[in-house]
Amino acid sequence: MELHGPAHASAGGTLKPRGAPDMTYEDRIEQQLLDARRELEQADKDLATGTEAARVRYARALHEADIAERRALRHAREARNHQKSWRLVAG
Repeated sequence: MELHGPAHASAGGTLKPRGAPDMTYEDRIEQQLLDARRELEQADKDLATGTEAARVRYARALHEADIAERRALRHAREARNHQKSWRLVAG
């Protein structure tokens, strides 16, 4: 299978495209958060150049990292609430 676009290594060492069907929602949320943090770190380093493009990239990366962080926190909160609701039903 030929891959097009970004890919990541699976546990077996083979490359799979991001968003592969066997990735869970949790995996995708975690991958997005890691990608956003990496992009923010790189944009922060590039900010030293002082160019307009670097400032725009940093602002966009900061925004994307903020969204990814909120999404991960919301998912964790919803998972905890789901566990609580099942405990109430199971008694």
